[in-house]
Amino acid sequence: PDSLILLGIPEKVAGRLINYRQSGATFQVKSDIMKVYGFPKEIYAGLSPYISLPDSVLKSTKYPDIHIDINLADEQMLVSCAKIDVALAKRIISYRQLLGGFIHENQLAEVYGISSDSQSRIEACVFIRKGFIPKKIRINKADENVLKTHPYISDPLANDIIRYREVNGSINSHEALAGFKSANTANFEKLISYLDYAN
Repeated sequence: PDSLILLGIPEKVAGRLINYRQSGATFQVKSDIMKVYGFPKEIYAGLSPYISLPDSVLKSTKYPDIHIDINLADEQMLVSCAKIDVALAKRIISYRQLLGGFIHENQLAEVYGISSDSQSRIEACVFIRKGFIPKKIRINKADENVLKTHPYISDPLANDIIRYREVNGSINSHEALAGFKSANTANFEKLISYLDYAN
């Protein structure tokens, strides 16, 4: 960010600009730089003549041509990209943290209060990096509170996991877990992507 700071951009804003680019977002026109949270208007006005981007571009699609990594995006990126409100952006990030990361874009439908229109706008401007591995739960080590915090683990399933470990020592496979009556839910197939069976 040193070169950005030399241009007069505050250090924190320069860091946000770099994170914005690293998330996969692109700048299509000069004014796109103002999508970076806190970018000073007076600095933009001074730099604008030297930015090698057009002043405007014809929009041929319903949604802006911006794509960001849903697992790296911060609140401001989501607000700017999908034109959603801050409250929804916060809920998306909170849910992402509870999950351990999104592995399918359709998981956005699970975010509390999201409308189909908002979901469509978000899906149109985000991507999931190929090969992304979510944060996993060590099912043989995690305590009851950690287990119950995950959106795909119900309280009964968390209790059964703890009891099974107390009696049998460890759970070694998806198949063993699938044998639990409490695991017979629609979320089980998604849950197994978030589990680590290491002892």
